[in-house]
Amino acid sequence: MVAGGTGVAPMVQLIERVLQDPEDRTTLRLLYGSPSQEDIILRERLDALVREHPERLHVEYLVQRGAAGGEEEGVSVGVPGGSRVAKHVQGFDKARDVVLVCGPDAMMREVCGVRPLGDAGQGPLGGVLRDLGFSSTNVFKF
Repeated sequence: MVAGGTGVAPMVQLIERVLQDPEDRTTLRLLYGSPSQEDIILRERLDALVREHPERLHVEYLVQRGAAGGEEEGVSVGVPGGSRVAKHVQGFDKARDVVLVCGPDAMMREVCGVRPLGDAGQGPLGGVLRDLGFSSTNVFKF
């Protein structure tokens, strides 16, 4: 999962749904970008879910600008694009795994291409995920 800003909200809903099923062994990884540490939405909830399910959920926070007091553990300065996404999806099985992406248009363009408005479907796959060899069958844009 790759999310930016308020795009984390649908990801959290999906994460909670998957983790509440004790039979489901799906492993989830979220790369979440926000303008600053103070702007990280649903952080307390995500951190609690990581503590409850450390073997099934990993969250990496990225912020565009660091806090005045320095970086916190688990928070890096950067944006969810390019090399960060490449590192995040390293080891993915493109025949089995799915990358879910939701965020502002600039991030979507960089990561996977913008999803058209309305009922136009997912639109063509673009960005770093296309460059890494992913296809439209294993990338879903919110």
